[in-house]
Amino acid sequence: MAQYNLARMYDDGEGIEQDKLKAVYWYTKAAEQGYSSAQYNLAVMYNEGDGVEQNKSLAKEYFKQSCDLGFELACEELRK
Repeated sequence: MAQYNLARMYDDGEGIEQDKLKAVYWYTKAAEQGYSSAQYNLAVMYNEGDGVEQNKSLAKEYFKQSCDLGFELACEELRK
């Protein structure tokens, strides 16, 4: 969970300078540990090209991983 919290802080600039690359790094670490919300946030970043090069294919993979773990927002994205 610590990785996810760090990622959110870097993503939002909460208490530290905003750094999207560090956010992606920490979201990826959390996603690898099965955190559905981290998978979802990574998917959004890749889908929109927010801090990373846009990659719709990778975004879809992360949305699917998150949805498979029951994260409803990710499931909604896949239904679009």
